[in-house]
Amino acid sequence: MAQASRHIIINGLPYILDERQDEFRSLSDPSQHIPCDQLDRQVYEYWSEQLRPLSGLRIVSADMAYDDRYGAPGWYPLFDLSDGTLLWLLSDEEGNGPGRFEIVRPE
Repeated sequence: MAQASRHIIINGLPYILDERQDEFRSLSDPSQHIPCDQLDRQVYEYWSEQLRPLSGLRIVSADMAYDDRYGAPGWYPLFDLSDGTLLWLLSDEEGNGPGRFEIVRPE
């Protein structure tokens, strides 16, 4: 039995996951779709789950911080959030473009 469809937000717009077609389909314009396979869905769901706890928090300060822990030394944006959480924006594995993020929770 197919899994029930879910509404998700991509780039601020509502989409629905159409598993039969292996795509995210726009709710506002059904002709707009983003192809995805099972790995794409898993990556999307994992990283979205990491970001959800940040909803509703405010950015208290923003700065650039030097980091060399991941083999791509350089300056990265660092956001201090209202609950003390730090959000690092990281580059990709090669260090030449956008990548992921790291969330550091207060102890």
